[in-house]
Order: sequence, then structure tokens, then C-alpha cells
Amino acid sequence: MGKLFNSYARETNVSERQLLTIKYNNSRLNILLLVIFTVINAVLLLVQSGSYFLFSAYIPYFFIDLGMLMCGKYPEEVYTEFYNGMILFDDSFLVVTCVLAAIVVGVYLLCWFMSKKKARWLTTALILISLDTAIMFLLLGFSLQSIFDYLFHAYLIYSLASGVSANKKLRALPPEETILEVTEFEEYPSESTTQSEE
Repeated sequence: MGKLFNSYARETNVSERQLLTIKYNNSRLNILLLVIFTVINAVLLLVQSGSYFLFSAYIPYFFIDLGMLMCGKYPEEVYTEFYNGMILFDDSFLVVTCVLAAIVVGVYLLCWFMSKKKARWLTTALILISLDTAIMFLLLGFSLQSIFDYLFHAYLIYSLASGVSANKKLRALPPEETILEVTEFEEYPSESTTQSEE
């Protein structure tokens, strides 16, 4: 892998530092995409559009789904067939679950923003998405319907882990050499030089 990396760097005239920086920034971009699609999925769920994007965190979606279920927001046949006789809450419960979902999304957004200067926030995002994946597996189990969600989460974990690894390699690189540009050349000796020679 290292040889392939160095070969690509030579062919594209890109330094190892630049390639590692690109990999780190791509990991940050995936966090931002996660936030965007999670918010879109939350809105689609609240309006019951029936659409869903894969590039999304599970826990915020679960909070809103639970709130809608417990507040009787789904069609009546859902409750008569699966949850007959369940106790429903008022809309304040849905508000609470939406706030919880917003807090989780807000933490991801904070990780994206803060990781621009401090790499440990990318590590925090990696821990969060790993927990998100574990909770999704515990609640949903394994099924063909959820396999694409698992594949996306696996990709995101790999992307964030690559970003964390790229940052470690960046820190291990020697500092870039400072190139001093000489703008003027002295064609004649200075007066101080001539006086000392005399």
C-alpha cells in the first residue's frame, strides 16, 4: 500500500503531505454529508414521505421514529396490527425525542467544525458512528433490509479511521523546509566591506 501511495504521488506530482491532507479532509466531508442526510431523513420521517437516504446516522432517526410511534402519528392500522392497546403520549413526547435527535446531530456537526483545527474531534466522530452502528445492530439485528445501512456505516467507519490514521502520519512527517527567496543580489561590495579591506 505504501508503494502504491508513493507511486501515485510521483505520477501526480503530489507530495505525501498533500495526499494525507486530502484523505483527512475527505473524512471531514463525510461527517458533514452525514449531518445533511440525517436532517433530510428526519424531515422526511416527520412528514411521513416514505423516502429514506442511506447516508444517515441511525440514533437520531430512531429517536424521532420512537416519538412518532408513541404519540400515535402513524396510520391507525400500524397500531391495530402491531401495537394494539398501547398507551399513547401527547405531542410533548415527540418534541423531546426531536430535541434529543437534534442534540446528536449537533454533536456530529460540532465534530465536523472542530476537526478542522483539532484532529481529536475526528476521533470523537469515529467513536460516535461506531456506537451508532452497534446500537443499530442491537435494535434491528441482521436482515436483508438493513444490509445497505450496515454497508454505509462500515464505509463511514473506514473513512473516519483513515482520516485519523492520516493525521497521525501527518504529525510524524518532518516539518516542511522553509524556502528563502532572494529578491536582490548585490553586484558590488558594500561600503562596509571595502572599508574593512582597506
